[in-house]
Amino acid sequence: MEALGVAASIVGLVTAAGKIIEIVAPFVSSIHDAARIAAPVHAEVVNCRIILAALQRLVESLDKAPTISRRAALIQVDDLISVLMDGVLLFSELESLLLSFGPGGDGKSIPYRVRIKWVQNEKTVGAMLVRLQGFKSTTSLVLNIFQWYGLIL
Repeated sequence: MEALGVAASIVGLVTAAGKIIEIVAPFVSSIHDAARIAAPVHAEVVNCRIILAALQRLVESLDKAPTISRRAALIQVDDLISVLMDGVLLFSELESLLLSFGPGGDGKSIPYRVRIKWVQNEKTVGAMLVRLQGFKSTTSLVLNIFQWYGLIL
């Protein structure tokens, strides 16, 4: 398995997730003005980052133990790269969309025009939320396969 390339992709995704969390956090912390969709997006990105960090630790340890290398053989490299590329595209699209809304304010109140942007784009953000949930499920399953196989050896 091309562990180095996969690990680099995961690091990039973890970084992108962190940026999205920084963008969405002011909307979530301002409960009074928060868009209804902001909290679920924030939660899903946080969960994705947790799963990706665990997957990163596992991929980085591939060369250190033969048991882990056998686990890696369960997942085809092309499949894993496809999943990670989907995540890269998704996080990139989500970040671009959220940045187009403008600055989120000071966390106490959200500017009126930004609230309007959230409402206007609620369907688009909702569709991205569904994709985000699918990405989270897929990466979680990959991680579970690695972990489960390690338990039965």
